[in-house]
Amino acid sequence: MNLNQSIHTFDELNDHVEEIRNQISASGSSVLVMQNNQIVNECYSGYHDKSANSRSIDEDSQFNVASIRKAYLGLAISLALYEGKIRSIDDYIVDYLEDTNVKVLHNTTIRHILTHTHGLQGPNERLFPPGTDWKYNNAGVNLLIRIVHNVFNQSLAQVLRDRVFAPYGFINTDWKHKKNDKLVWVNEEYSSNDGSEANLFVMNQFQNTF
Repeated sequence: MNLNQSIHTFDELNDHVEEIRNQISASGSSVLVMQNNQIVNECYSGYHDKSANSRSIDEDSQFNVASIRKAYLGLAISLALYEGKIRSIDDYIVDYLEDTNVKVLHNTTIRHILTHTHGLQGPNERLFPPGTDWKYNNAGVNLLIRIVHNVFNQSLAQVLRDRVFAPYGFINTDWKHKKNDKLVWVNEEYSSNDGSEANLFVMNQFQNTF
């Protein structure tokens, strides 16, 4: 591949992200692609919000990844399995939780809540028997967060800070509950940075510690 080809390799990807940004009326977007621990594409567009004099999206902007935080939660469960704090994802969740409605959670496994087949609607209501259907909601997510806290004796955020973010140089990835000029804020209020809320912010840059 010659230099000219290399420069334009990611044009289609960058244009697609920009098109989606316009379709959903988002104020800004960011694309970063890495290969072999090197940044091979970096593209920023738009502003932090739609207010006058809003900051432009750049390499220091930190985005709220919202539901993508579930992938980080899944990683914490994987770490618990690896460290033997959870025996199996087919274990019943009541084995790892206290002060729960055992009748409602009966026969519900960690696998069920990982895959949104738990059938729960909040802590005290069931929509369908576990494993018989699928419904996306946060009822299972909140239970997983409690399980992580119980088996590690740490909050979800602290588990990932200690085992992932700090060791691998993700110095600007964390739960944030106070607004600052680097955060692409979504006009919500958060009370905690312990990982229990949907306020995980990430940015494209990281420290190379490999």
